[in-house]
Amino acid sequence: MIGLSHPGEVRLISTADGSVLQTWSGGAPLDAFGQTLAELGDVDADGQADFAVGQPCADLAGLSDAGRVTCYSGATGASLYSFDGSQNSAGLGASLSALPDVDGDGAAELLAGAPGMDAGAIGDAGEVQLRSGRTGSLLLATAGDQVNEQLGAGLAPAADFDGDGRADFLAFGTGTADLRAIASRTGAEALRIEARWWTESLGAQCCALGDLDRDLVPDYAILSSRVSRDQSAIRIHSGADHRVLREIHLNPPGGIASLLSGGADFDQDGVPDLLYGNAALPPPPPWTSGSGQVQIYSGATGGLIRQLIPAQETDWLGRSLCLFEDLDADGIPEVGVGGDRVALIFSGGSGAELRRCQTTAGASYGVAVAAVEDLDGDGREDLAVSHPDLQPKGHTYRSGGVFFHSSRTGSILGVLAGPATAWSEFGASLVRVGDLNHDGVADLAVGNPRVDAGYGIDTGEIIAYSGRTLLELWRRPGLRGDHRLGEGLAALGDVDGDGVPDLASGSPNSQPPGSFDEYGRIDVLSGRDGRVLATFEGTEPDQQLGLAICGPGDLDGDGLGELLLGDPRKMVHGVERAGQAELWTWQSDRGPYLATEVLHAGRGAMLTVHGATGPKVSFCASLRGSGPTWIPGFRVWLDLSLPVDLLGVRRVDAQGRARLRGTVPMALAGHPLFLQAVDGTLTTVRTTNLVATVVR
Repeated sequence: MIGLSHPGEVRLISTADGSVLQTWSGGAPLDAFGQTLAELGDVDADGQADFAVGQPCADLAGLSDAGRVTCYSGATGASLYSFDGSQNSAGLGASLSALPDVDGDGAAELLAGAPGMDAGAIGDAGEVQLRSGRTGSLLLATAGDQVNEQLGAGLAPAADFDGDGRADFLAFGTGTADLRAIASRTGAEALRIEARWWTESLGAQCCALGDLDRDLVPDYAILSSRVSRDQSAIRIHSGADHRVLREIHLNPPGGIASLLSGGADFDQDGVPDLLYGNAALPPPPPWTSGSGQVQIYSGATGGLIRQLIPAQETDWLGRSLCLFEDLDADGIPEVGVGGDRVALIFSGGSGAELRRCQTTAGASYGVAVAAVEDLDGDGREDLAVSHPDLQPKGHTYRSGGVFFHSSRTGSILGVLAGPATAWSEFGASLVRVGDLNHDGVADLAVGNPRVDAGYGIDTGEIIAYSGRTLLELWRRPGLRGDHRLGEGLAALGDVDGDGVPDLASGSPNSQPPGSFDEYGRIDVLSGRDGRVLATFEGTEPDQQLGLAICGPGDLDGDGLGELLLGDPRKMVHGVERAGQAELWTWQSDRGPYLATEVLHAGRGAMLTVHGATGPKVSFCASLRGSGPTWIPGFRVWLDLSLPVDLLGVRRVDAQGRARLRGTVPMALAGHPLFLQAVDGTLTTVRTTNLVATVVR
């Protein structure tokens, strides 16, 4: 294995007997000499093919990681020419590719990517340089136009897009997932395929999916409530690189909608499917009155698997959804659905109604539903149904409540009543949050957004209850008047690394002090004690941030859950209520962690370490699985099995990040790959998490 201080090298190996014919070495340690290579053909007219070598971490003329590209003679091994990056962290040479002759001198040209280049005030925009293959002189340069686009992370020759008789090229930016086709003669953009992050009212709902594309990373779905005047759409995104995997068009358009998956596979094809409830749609046939539908869509094809049809007409069907364990022994999970004065349990396999839970207490019954642990001792999960407009017995006001129903009979097992204060809306949100008190049973969190909790009117609060006993575990009030903590709730998984699942509260009607506009807000709370871990505030009047929140799982492989939020009323690129979805990840003090995107054979890719403290980070890989293996050069145990390959060494920036860019070898297609990085200082060597992925 190559040592940490090795400058890198390129070897010319005989295909006849495997002997090393010639070796080229980098000039300084940690310069990543040989990270990229490109065969150029005969550019010096001596009858032998020549080649270029990338050295993207080369420090030159006082610039750190500026990068260098050198062209070598295939006949003599001598350097024909070289050119350098012009900025700190430009990373010139992170990608290389040959291009057929553009300047008419009979020699192929050379494409070089510098994904870390800034374009004026646009940080990490990236740049692609087209150079003469014969002399290395610059023919044209094309820069990215978005912050962190990192254009030039991947390069490839392409067909003649603009019809001028010369080959053009493709450039890829990992920061935005944009793919551009660029004219080789003029540098003009011939085509751009953009990552689809925004459209009209994007982010009306969102949900976790589970691993739909089988890359070992969970995926997620985002609802766009009005893609056009007569359609809504569910967009399924890769959790690894966030591209759109599939788009499911819905007609008629969305209204009061809910979206749920949880990894449930209703058609038993091995791919997670999606539940879509819309309380504003016409009722499903054969009913002609009432409103609402619940549909199950295939995660594999996007096709409609089945509709959930109630036994009798029901209004507001689909206003809330939850998953149940298999109650009818068909091997498929069941579905809980909230309606108007009714909550239903449907068979996920047949779509038939299994159980009806009813009350005459008011129309807000069914605003939220959740499966809870077995409360009546029959060995089956039971159903919690919120009723924020309930007037509990003995109360003067409609303070709200949560009903618990037997999944076997539908009968009421008990009621949690809201406080004896006016219109507190106890039960406006309800979520099963995982095991908070380590008793082996999932617990329950309830929102009470209109309660005056000592800090002003409509402070709001969240109360966590034991799933085993329904006794209160903790209570967290809002931080000020009009906070409305608990309007919406979502389970996140463990985001702070304390071993306890956490949760998020969305407060779309939250008003900042001194304002009557609903900016909205999202609070992330510790599942252990309810303390606020992070807060996101709306930035525009009537933005109503917090309308849609979910925990998509651990997408970046750091062991911590992420937060996905939909912001459908957000102004984007000057378009009012265009909407956007945002994915937030977390950093902890548990040490550095390694994040990666989906790896495609033959394409550019980037590995990123967050939370590093040393001057350099070493990126390692194994095809053999997990260790532990003692690596003397690192003075540490790695969670990788021998043989371990050193992919590269990169400097740590001011934000504690180190990034490795490169091209995934074609030979790895279809193979599992195990990745880990080492963060080293003079006194401490730390390893990141182990990442397992499958190369596509």
